[in-house]
Amino acid sequence: MRLTEKTSKFLVYLDTYGRHRYFETPYYTKGQELISLDCAVWDVRRYARSVDYSIKTFEGNDVNLLAYEIESNELAEKHPPHRFTIAGGRLESIIANRDHPSREPLLWQNAFFGRKHRKTITLPYRSEIRSSPLSLHPEILGEILKYVWLPKDVIHAYQNFRAE
Repeated sequence: MRLTEKTSKFLVYLDTYGRHRYFETPYYTKGQELISLDCAVWDVRRYARSVDYSIKTFEGNDVNLLAYEIESNELAEKHPPHRFTIAGGRLESIIANRDHPSREPLLWQNAFFGRKHRKTITLPYRSEIRSSPLSLHPEILGEILKYVWLPKDVIHAYQNFRAE
């Protein structure tokens, strides 16, 4: 997959701070994560479809379309993102249906999906830093483990932190 540098960095951010379900580690946001998420969805979605398939020509010959689909993905990078669509795609059907309850939230300030190219979008800037209760009070680890599952690396980190 050919991902943009922005998407690659965002996926590392998600892997680092977004993998925890129970707010067991501190996190931060810079305020542009919604844009990064829209970009990552667009980037990854180009490959999240069948690309290695064949069709029969009128003459009865099988033609494999993998090379065409790969070229289509690469050409999409050179055009405004909204022009790339997946035939029969779920997001495309939501965008086409003006009455769909997810349409407005999907398109709100979205530079990557929609019917028209957006040169600018306006989002409120909101940076946030949060410390998890467990990071502030690692002594509650035993009690927390009675109610939720935590990854082993998190458990070890807080056990080692308490031991120091």
